[in-house]
Amino acid sequence: MVRFYRILLLSLVAIFSNSYGQNINVSASTDTSDYLVGDYIQFTIRAEYDDGVRISPPSLTDNLGILEVIKVLPVSFEEDKNVQQFNYIIAGYDSARVVIPPIPMTYYTSNSSEPQIIQTNEVVVFIHTLEVSSTAEIKDIKQPLRIPFDWLFWLVIILIVLLLAAIGFFLYKKFKKPEEEVRIIKKAPSVPNYILALRELDKLNERKLWQQGQIKEYHSEITGIIRKYFEGRYHFSSLEMTTAQSMIILNRLMDNQLIIDTTGKFLENADMVKFAKFEPLPSVNEEMMNQAYEIIEKTKPDENQMGVDIVQ
Repeated sequence: MVRFYRILLLSLVAIFSNSYGQNINVSASTDTSDYLVGDYIQFTIRAEYDDGVRISPPSLTDNLGILEVIKVLPVSFEEDKNVQQFNYIIAGYDSARVVIPPIPMTYYTSNSSEPQIIQTNEVVVFIHTLEVSSTAEIKDIKQPLRIPFDWLFWLVIILIVLLLAAIGFFLYKKFKKPEEEVRIIKKAPSVPNYILALRELDKLNERKLWQQGQIKEYHSEITGIIRKYFEGRYHFSSLEMTTAQSMIILNRLMDNQLIIDTTGKFLENADMVKFAKFEPLPSVNEEMMNQAYEIIEKTKPDENQMGVDIVQ
């Protein structure tokens, strides 16, 4: 009987180790804690994780209170380590003690598609104005110095300007070319944005990057084509945004929930390959190309509505 309980205990320990052996640690920090109103605050979220863990970029828009995100900097990585740093520039315009609350981050373990949440530590910063001393001596404002007007100097300047103008007019009349016949040149109509995107997808498909082992390059280029298409189609800087930021805008602009879900899955798969060293199956690589074509076909504008959709 004792042997039975011992075997049962060892089995439970093994199961627990396999289920929870993949660790992830996240932390948030700023470059200092004291700032003047309007100073740029360097805000960093550092994520360190075991092999097999995949993380999604965090979103700061709803978590900063009176602080504003000025710029989202590129994600940085530590060589030979599973470490990512998400870098931001933020600022505050009111003097106060500001508590940046814990930022939630979504991550996945192994091949599980079930998202899990982990939060950073909170960060406290102090924003204040310049101190003005009430005991300092009050000084009178000095009267402006008056420079005597030099009539001779300005007369010489005016004569030189008139002489140069006369020489210029003479040269213009002498060397002026006879008027040529005005020719009207009609410009060829510009190629629609979605046509350019489809052509780029065709070229990428012909290069067969993932079939040659260049999987990361394939995912980077295919998402770059779609993000560039979004910039022309919806007029926002998708190439400079994270997936989460792009999806917030696309949720407002797209009227087809199915294509919204497809777009989110498309961009998240590429993020896992580019940033989390995820190795997708060949079927996933093929599906990425099919999804790219579908996104363009389902969101391209009607001919009568070209250029109407703009971010409000």
